[in-house]
Amino acid sequence: MVSIPSQDELTAFYRLNEQLIAAGLRGEDALDGVPFEEAQLPTEWQICARFRLTPEINHMFSVATGYSGPPLSTHDRPGAVIAHPIVLVHLGSLPVLKAFPVKITEGDPSMQAKMETEFLRPVYVGDNFTEWGRMVDKYVRRGRRYLVSEGRFLNGEDEEVQRYRLTRMVGKDS
Repeated sequence: MVSIPSQDELTAFYRLNEQLIAAGLRGEDALDGVPFEEAQLPTEWQICARFRLTPEINHMFSVATGYSGPPLSTHDRPGAVIAHPIVLVHLGSLPVLKAFPVKITEGDPSMQAKMETEFLRPVYVGDNFTEWGRMVDKYVRRGRRYLVSEGRFLNGEDEEVQRYRLTRMVGKDS
């Protein structure tokens, strides 16, 4: 059964989302950058984001994806809460795109087409994370342009906890 957030909870989510936008972890795709044809890929790995995964952020993503079960936990850290599995990728994909901007014509579609994720270690709420990212490929298929990015998340102990590969459609081919 999916729980519907209360008005107070929705207001809190809105304020939190505004803070994440201000921190560069959420928001709109960048419209400015190098033209698609000129993008030199693959790029080198670089740090794209650093953030702390708060209980509020984890809760917002849990509600947004319809998860209404109890907080996840593990025997590795008694009392610690494991983060919702998708939260790091959602917070990390936009900073990578912004670090390596490719021009998207205003009005053209820009949306996630495919995502692959590897979960290497538990991700705990309250921990700090560093994301390394890069752009790895671009291609045109069926008249649409696609960019492929990769990200790796390290926890506060510099252990890699999660990695992903994201394909994003970024407009039509001219």
